[in-house]
Amino acid sequence: MNELESLASSPIAKQLLGLKMALCQHPMYLVIDEDRGEPALGERVPPWGAPDAAAYVERVERNLNSLDTYADLRLNYEFSAVEIEAIAERFPAAVHRMAEKFRQKKLDFIGGTFSQPHLQLMGSESNYRQFVFGLEVFQRLFGKKVKVYFTQETGMHRQLPQLLKLFGFDFLIPSPFSWAMQFIGGDFEFTANFKGLSTCATDEFVEAVSLDGTVLPAHMKVRDGKMCGAAEYGLLDEIVTDMPRSPQLWTYFPDMIDMDEARHAYFAAKYDFVLLEETLRQRLAAAPPRAQATMYSYWSYCEGVWAEELLRANKRSEERVLMAESALALARITDQSDELHQAWRTILKYQHHDVHWIEVTDLRRKAIDTLAHTDTQLAQLLDHATGRMVENDGHSVAIFNSLPHKRRALVELAPTLTPSGKTSFQLHKGKAVGFVDLPSAGFASFPAGVPAAQPAESVNALRTFKAKAYSVEFTKDGLMATVRNSRGKAILKADEFAGGEIRALIDDRWVDNRDAECSWLDGPVALVVERRGKLGTIPLVQRFLYFKQEPLVKTELEFDFSGDKVGYFWLDETKINVYYPATAKEVWHDIPFGYVQSGEARTILATNWVACGGLVLVNRGTPKHWVKNRVLANMLGWGGNSFSNRLHHDWPVKNQYDIRLYGKQTITHFLLPMDRFDGNTIVRAVEDYTFPVWPRAGSGKTSLLKIRDKTLAVTALYDKNGQLRVRGYQLPCRGKGRFRDWEIFDLPAKRLAND
Repeated sequence: MNELESLASSPIAKQLLGLKMALCQHPMYLVIDEDRGEPALGERVPPWGAPDAAAYVERVERNLNSLDTYADLRLNYEFSAVEIEAIAERFPAAVHRMAEKFRQKKLDFIGGTFSQPHLQLMGSESNYRQFVFGLEVFQRLFGKKVKVYFTQETGMHRQLPQLLKLFGFDFLIPSPFSWAMQFIGGDFEFTANFKGLSTCATDEFVEAVSLDGTVLPAHMKVRDGKMCGAAEYGLLDEIVTDMPRSPQLWTYFPDMIDMDEARHAYFAAKYDFVLLEETLRQRLAAAPPRAQATMYSYWSYCEGVWAEELLRANKRSEERVLMAESALALARITDQSDELHQAWRTILKYQHHDVHWIEVTDLRRKAIDTLAHTDTQLAQLLDHATGRMVENDGHSVAIFNSLPHKRRALVELAPTLTPSGKTSFQLHKGKAVGFVDLPSAGFASFPAGVPAAQPAESVNALRTFKAKAYSVEFTKDGLMATVRNSRGKAILKADEFAGGEIRALIDDRWVDNRDAECSWLDGPVALVVERRGKLGTIPLVQRFLYFKQEPLVKTELEFDFSGDKVGYFWLDETKINVYYPATAKEVWHDIPFGYVQSGEARTILATNWVACGGLVLVNRGTPKHWVKNRVLANMLGWGGNSFSNRLHHDWPVKNQYDIRLYGKQTITHFLLPMDRFDGNTIVRAVEDYTFPVWPRAGSGKTSLLKIRDKTLAVTALYDKNGQLRVRGYQLPCRGKGRFRDWEIFDLPAKRLAND
């Protein structure tokens, strides 16, 4: 041991540095309990993991025992609520002991979500319900109001401070995983050397600012215990830095380590163990923030394995539960709230980051299948609720709109439910496709029957197509060469990439879908261009539906995977991407409860849409995008069988998981050709055209709630104790809005409705 290493363990260093260590334990209970894939995940292989739930709870018990053995030890648990509940059901004694240690102020809880998701990937209401469902569990089981949002895996976006403040949080700490920050005001001092940046003890916090101006203190922890190694590296750096010192509060965030005698002795010689929340309060009083910043993440591992099947399933289920929730509230049905509650629990549970981890194949499949079953149950709730609102005359179709504003909606119906009359419908893949005008929060009905939807007719290949709101020039192989908006301005122009072109790297060879057999079908509603070919060896069908009367293009991609390896995990451009070459440089995208401006050479995690000027791409559960040289890309798929992202941690690769691409996958997205970028208009248009409706046999027409203020973006319409309520956020407006721009509201519906 050299002099520096000896000094690190001496009482002098501990006395002079005064370092505090918040040991934050990150559990892996869900994946250990429920995943049974072969070979076993690293999480289920000792010594890092545990083979099953019982063995893992033994580790938790040893962890709690250490609080009895070492009087100075303090622990901070980042259990998700769904995992705590699962342990409480099977191993109640362990949870009783957690409660005891919490009462003794030796243990505390951080995080507070229901299932520790990457929040930046999930919809507005999923973000909100993660805290509704999660915080209730900690309050019920421990009497704990979680006040610190600190998670090992990042879940940050620009509206998070407002959400946290709404739920009573007092602190935010960025995760050990990747995150970003942009200063927007005030002063903040960094120090730096060849190892990078560090903060100073006097600048320990910034005010994390939400879009609406809400602020929350965020602790800037730059020097840390290493996540996958020992903490001494940061400590030795701290000693040789001399002045100025970094903040005294450090964190160490391992995956539920045992605190044995050797490990305790190592830490105790260097740090004082602390509970995070109470120490944050002390440090905030000593070093209040001087700067303001927005904080967010460009990172997640939504890497397209199985072509984003789980994220697309989550998207479908979230939309369906919101429809069912709205329908039950409008129909004044309160006796099925338990079914609705359970549906939300299921959806939120499978947003857990471990379920989305790419090597988790068994639990991932279970999640997809369970969400499909939940969708079936929600369909029964929708049928029951909408059945209360309509009468069945035997020859009409009623279409329910859950949004509290009138809309022109895209509908796809069984041919037997096709409306007749003035509205045109076109047969497409066994369904009748068309548009109908729907009242707000209610339904409209149409005579069904003859004349039925009309089939499209085969036509010769076109060079140009002109719709009411846009025009398209085609390449010789049926992709988009140019798209012009209603003013004739080009918003897409092919150069290196054509619009709708798909590329990937397979066996270190670039492949694309340029070579395809094209067919052209013209109907009363849309021109359909169908392209059949291969992406390398992967069969691919690509269909474009160019709608004639609406500013909308729908794309359907049908992949037929058979154990395909595609691309490299670390290089997004090598994965399956679909490209749209825009002509505008500005980039905007939506986030939970808002939208923000972004730029090129950054990962864009958009819950619904990305806009480059007047070109808007609407994803349907494939949320990872990027822009390079004004070309907008949406990442669709990646797969392999010799992968671990832990290679850069020098972990031995013992297990090779088969995470290649399998099965028939249908991926849908939309294009909105706009005159220019207008975020508020895009929010409403994306809702109107892509949020689903619910058709059923029935007659009548009614609107049960109207919110005419177009600057209010509604995210949920629901019942609470017999009262109809509305949640959403205020879009920016020129005049005085009802709320601050981007403020999240949650009010009785009658307060917002204006007849």
